[in-house]
Amino acid sequence: MKRSKKYIFATSTKSDLALRYREIKTNLYTLNGTGNPPSSILITSAKNGEGKTITASNLAVSFALDNRRVLIIDMNCANPLLHKIFSRTNTVGMSNYLQGTSDFCEAISETSIANLSLMPAGPEPEYLPALICSEKLKQLFQEAGDKYDVVIADGISSEEFAEIRLAASYFEGFIFVVNPRVSAREVISKQLKSFEHIQANLLGVVLNQM
Repeated sequence: MKRSKKYIFATSTKSDLALRYREIKTNLYTLNGTGNPPSSILITSAKNGEGKTITASNLAVSFALDNRRVLIIDMNCANPLLHKIFSRTNTVGMSNYLQGTSDFCEAISETSIANLSLMPAGPEPEYLPALICSEKLKQLFQEAGDKYDVVIADGISSEEFAEIRLAASYFEGFIFVVNPRVSAREVISKQLKSFEHIQANLLGVVLNQM
C-alpha cells in the first residue's frame, strides 16, 4: 500500500497544497475565540469524488503536526479509503464498534505519523443507516472526545447517504467540500440547506478543484 504519498501533502513545508491545508487548519483555530480548534469535525460533501477524504486526511495530519492528539475515523464502510492511505488494515474498525463486536481500543490503529490514530471503517455492515442513526455512534464520538484533542470523521456524501446529516449534529461542526466539476451549484445549495434543518454547525466550505 503506497497511497499515502499520493494523498498526504500536509507533511511538506514547500508544497502549495500543504500550505492550503495549513491555512484551513489555522482558520479552524480562530473560529471559537479560544485559540483551540473544534474538538470534533465531520468532513462531507454533496456527492462522491469531491475531495472529502483528501481534505480529512490532510487536516488530521496538520493538527497532529501541531502536537494535538488526533483521531481520524473512516465512516464510509461501502468505499473505505483511509486504511489504504495510511497503510493499515480494515479488518476491525468503526462498524465493529457500532455493532458491539469490538471495543474502542480494538478498533484503533496507530499510523506512522506521530499523534495521529486511525479508526478504519471496518467491514461493510448489512445496513449502515441503522448504525449511523444509533446511540452507539454518539457514544463513539463521546469516547473519542475523552481520549483525543481533535476527532475528524471522513463522512459519506449527503446526497448518497441522508443519515450523515443526523451524524453531523454529534460534531462540534462540519466542513463541506465542494468540487464544481462534480456538483452543480443547485445541488450544493440544496444539500447545505438540508444541514440547516437539523441545526448542524457549518464550520466552512472547502473549494476543491483537483
